[in-house]
Amino acid sequence: GKKALVGGKEVVGTFTCPPMSSDQTAGDATPEDITDGKIAWVNGNKIVGTYASTPTTLADRVELGDYINYYPTVSRISIDRDITGTNVSSIINPSETERWEVIRINPDDTVEIVPQWTNGSFVRFGQGINYFSAMSEILMQYVDIVFVKNVRLIQKDDLELIRTDAGYLKFYNAGGEAISYWTGHLTDDGLAKWPSFISEDEIIMDYTLDSLDTNHTHAIRPIITLKASINIMGGDGTYSNPYKIGKKA
Repeated sequence: GKKALVGGKEVVGTFTCPPMSSDQTAGDATPEDITDGKIAWVNGNKIVGTYASTPTTLADRVELGDYINYYPTVSRISIDRDITGTNVSSIINPSETERWEVIRINPDDTVEIVPQWTNGSFVRFGQGINYFSAMSEILMQYVDIVFVKNVRLIQKDDLELIRTDAGYLKFYNAGGEAISYWTGHLTDDGLAKWPSFISEDEIIMDYTLDSLDTNHTHAIRPIITLKASINIMGGDGTYSNPYKIGKKA
């Protein structure tokens, strides 16, 4: 049906293209399926590949403020009241937190990350408990030993770093509301040392002997240190497409 002029004469085409088979009608390739930097067209859309055929380590590529998908392996669990020194158990859900932000790249190529939000990881502490011993047990629920070198609470030294590199100290629930969270900083009231927390207004709040007469509940926001032997398997580090990680062979 197509026309062309050949030697001054009009020629009408008669070739019929064969129909596409059912498995040719749509493509499902994603950037992670295509070699890093290469371009392909999938269903009329331009796709730039992010897959590293020779894997790139985190430290080779990540920058402060980049996003990484890290999935703690533990789902919703109850923290026994004997650990927290209260009359009720606390519930945490480490596996809900999958998007983490890079706040530090260390000289040994390890990378430190913090989560942006939590929906159900709140712990109530009361008097008469060893705060760091109890918190250490809780933090271990966030560790996948394949990827993690260590885990800790936010310290005072981290505050300006997080504010500078992540842009904020605030921590959010799933509804986007700012929430308070425990820190690894202790305040000394002259009689005893007590844990502190960061408020919804990004202020570090110190407890004293009197203020811990009742139970207090705040969220868990750990700092995870990822091992140097981790490869980037996909993603570009943006909020909408965080880096995907895998263990170096």
